[in-house]
Amino acid sequence: MLKKQVLTGYLLVIAAALLWSSMGLIVRSAVASSLWGNTIRSITAAVVLFPVMRKYHVKIDKNVILAGIIYFVFVGSFTVTTKIGASAMAVSMQSAAPLYLIIFEFIRRKKIVKSKLPTFLFIGSGVCLSVLDAVKSANLVSIFFGFVIGGGFLAYSASLRRIQTHSALGLIGAINIVASVCNLAALPFDFYPVPSSVGTVGIFVFVGIFISALSYAMYGTSIRLIGVETAMIVALIEPVLNPVWTYVGTGIAPSLMSVIGLSLILGGVIVNTLYKREKVEEQIE
Repeated sequence: MLKKQVLTGYLLVIAAALLWSSMGLIVRSAVASSLWGNTIRSITAAVVLFPVMRKYHVKIDKNVILAGIIYFVFVGSFTVTTKIGASAMAVSMQSAAPLYLIIFEFIRRKKIVKSKLPTFLFIGSGVCLSVLDAVKSANLVSIFFGFVIGGGFLAYSASLRRIQTHSALGLIGAINIVASVCNLAALPFDFYPVPSSVGTVGIFVFVGIFISALSYAMYGTSIRLIGVETAMIVALIEPVLNPVWTYVGTGIAPSLMSVIGLSLILGGVIVNTLYKREKVEEQIE
């Protein structure tokens, strides 16, 4: 039973990461302001998931409001950083989120967890190389938002873990209602360009259904099954896949430093997965 639960958690976060990895290409192909895109996708997710909220009696309490605000800041920062042409910075800094958690745990416990050291070294080295490569084409604004992205992803993941509910889809619907309110309040500050074509609106509706709603529900469920730290580490396959979709869509190939960095991050994911598998097998025995 334990092994099946862990496998389900891994498959859910991998599926979510596959959907997230397409975000950079989708966002840059849409002609509209960042807040218009985020507003449409949040409203779409909220409308689609509202029946699920009603069915499972998911309420918008203070924890959901906090998660919604964090989600608004995190997604907004990622979108802005991608739109200004620094998607490499956005993805690289999001990759650092698991490192923040491992460092925080070290500070709290005052000791190094030896089993986590190989994962930390692989991912840490990969993130450093990816960030150094991204900084070459970044500016102060994208660097600032990059740190917000990393911290925001960690805070959002932790907030999902704290909220108790019988429906991950219903919870994501409630969070998107809060995010919709935040986006609408901020929309006047980033109003132009307005999405003027059916194709552009369609892109954001697609993102709202499959990324804002479905993928984050998958991720939220995986956190409950395998924990925040493991879910964030497995989700690092997203930055590995992101340059692949960018190359397929635009023909822009990643640099050698970026390839090495992403390979190290992938190595960290593999090392962590193998260690967790051994641990689960020991518990079963």
